[in-house]
Amino acid sequence: MVEQRKLIIVSNRGPVSYSRQNGERVASRGGGGLVTALRGLVSHHDVTWIASAITNENRVAAQETIEMTARDG
Repeated sequence: MVEQRKLIIVSNRGPVSYSRQNGERVASRGGGGLVTALRGLVSHHDVTWIASAITNENRVAAQETIEMTARDG
């Protein structure tokens, strides 16, 4: 088994953006080309992504501990 390398990404936009629909928090793929360009790294590295909380719901989510794995890796 090959050990995955640790990678830390720091950017303005993150791989996930949060919003509210019908009172529930909804996570969607972050916008922008950086998310798309770096998407393939997730399957080859242990990635920690640090990003700005741009929307109000992102700010609320930033106060919580959220750890998630995307469906595609």
